[in-house]
Amino acid sequence: MKKLVELNEGKRRELFEGSLEEMVAYLKKNEDVYKWQLDEDPDAEQPDLENIEDWEVLEKEFDKISLGWWDLVLESL
Repeated sequence: MKKLVELNEGKRRELFEGSLEEMVAYLKKNEDVYKWQLDEDPDAEQPDLENIEDWEVLEKEFDKISLGWWDLVLESL
């Protein structure tokens, strides 16, 4: 179990907590959490959530969408 946290310009917002499978399902259902970047940059890389085998792979997908001032991070419960 892990917690999904959005960090936005120093502000922290907890979005979801659950198992890996639940987390991936949440992200697929709530694409607006990260797809807003396409409004600014239609060519922005997006995470591939189809073959997430473990937490490390999911974190690598989050690296694709990290902006420095905005990030999605996983925290242990």
